[in-house]
Amino acid sequence: MTRKERYRDVEAEAIAASVKHGVDHRPDEPMLKTRTLPRGPWVYKKMILFPTAKVGNGSWSALRGKDGDVVAHGFLNRKSEISFRVLGGPKDSDLGELLTKRFTAAHDLRTKVLGLHQFTNGARIIHGEADGCPGLIVDRYNRTLVVLAYALGWVANAELVESVLRRLPAVDRIVWHGDPRSAELEGFRLPEPPSGITEVVDEYGVRYEADVSGGHKSGLFLDQRDNRRLLSTLAADKRVLDICCNAGGFSLHAAKGGASKITAVDLDEKALARAKKNARLNDARVAWTHADLFPFLREARDAKHRWDVVVLDPHKLATGKGEVQQGLAKYRDMNQLAFNVVAPGGLLLTFSCSGAVTRDAFEGVVAAAAEASGREARVLRTLEAAPDHPVSLDFPEGRYLKGLLVHVT
Repeated sequence: MTRKERYRDVEAEAIAASVKHGVDHRPDEPMLKTRTLPRGPWVYKKMILFPTAKVGNGSWSALRGKDGDVVAHGFLNRKSEISFRVLGGPKDSDLGELLTKRFTAAHDLRTKVLGLHQFTNGARIIHGEADGCPGLIVDRYNRTLVVLAYALGWVANAELVESVLRRLPAVDRIVWHGDPRSAELEGFRLPEPPSGITEVVDEYGVRYEADVSGGHKSGLFLDQRDNRRLLSTLAADKRVLDICCNAGGFSLHAAKGGASKITAVDLDEKALARAKKNARLNDARVAWTHADLFPFLREARDAKHRWDVVVLDPHKLATGKGEVQQGLAKYRDMNQLAFNVVAPGGLLLTFSCSGAVTRDAFEGVVAAAAEASGREARVLRTLEAAPDHPVSLDFPEGRYLKGLLVHVT
């Protein structure tokens, strides 16, 4: 079966999956319980009166206000708590035309405004809600595009999405990934991508081999690009500890910046294997350590090992509001241990990629960790995702990555 046939099967299945629900008000379109749209691109189930006609989940649909006028166009999905994702206004009835406009504008922002092609061939070219495409992420790795689907509507219209993406410059291949949690909540599936697809990405002169078949996220953590570059400006003649190193990005930039010694730690053996391969691509010398960060840092603290620069970049610790308190407790514990191993006068770069954790909450637990460790700490800079991960003022929830550059005495 061809890729096109597989996607056609998925699309047919999604459009056929109509769920009867709601109030008999119109035969063919959903309607808001209010006259106007809420702020942002998400409309929750409790705000919508659903059509009784068999309009399939994942369908492209108009959304009407309480007075009957069309107020938006987007994807309908009764199964999801986010039951309508707004992509366009009242006149944007043609999905193909709207996607062409959205994708072109997003690409132009990265090339004509940000000029990312001047220093990297790996970048996020469509960043979900901020680019008017809620639930869709597209990352470029050289001539391969990786599509991350977080909403049924994109899967149900996969063939159209792919055809519009192929009109962008320098696209040889498109690989789709479905976020497992979103797939369950939204009710979709995607065929497994072919294995063994890699692309070499150059980022400010540092080279990585990205596993676009099954690496973390889409292959690399592109959002940390500028923070990695910042580290390279701070690392000269310094001892650097890279905790949760993943594919080795911070370590390799530390090496490029002239670090005297680099220790990198991760519990994921596959990630360490990729990191070692990337180190060979860059002739970088790094001491790679397979370990869980908690016992590693406790042993280092007790042995009085110290580093001039410590990077703490853990995976997402809170995927929703129900996990925030547990996540904050973990952030506090690991940051306290990290403070313990920073040399006097040294630096800590600490991050959270948990969107459910606010910046204020994260900064609060870092402050508590510094106090508990008995260290004086000053914030030199607040850190966030690179600018190819923009944030819409109508959707502040998109500011998921947060970090601090801290001076420790």
